[in-house]
Amino acid sequence: MIGSLRRARPEDSTTIADLIRLAFSRQTVATDPLPSALRETEVSVRAHFDAGGGGVVVEGPVACLLWKEEKGGL
Repeated sequence: MIGSLRRARPEDSTTIADLIRLAFSRQTVATDPLPSALRETEVSVRAHFDAGGGGVVVEGPVACLLWKEEKGGL
């Protein structure tokens, strides 16, 4: 079971930014330039919320997602 998904709240921003940076810091293949995800901060995650939204899994595996609606999709 994946768990329960809830809408992310502004107070989740620091934890989400930490999780994103951790996930992208563990790449096994070097990229140039480095992933922009490594620059995520509490402030940049809050900006995602202002532009679209986010969600977090609150039970089960740890996960998060961010989205921004664009013309024709996310």
